[in-house]
Amino acid sequence: MQMIQSSMKELQQLFFDLALLVDDQGEMIDSIQVNVH
Repeated sequence: MQMIQSSMKELQQLFFDLALLVDDQGEMIDSIQVNVH
């Protein structure tokens, strides 16, 4: 049971990091579009 809990925490952290990455990329894409137009 302990093993499952630690795996879930790691998975949660992974999704959190991924969400932050995607958020950063979204801002980068926005600024590229502004520079192009």
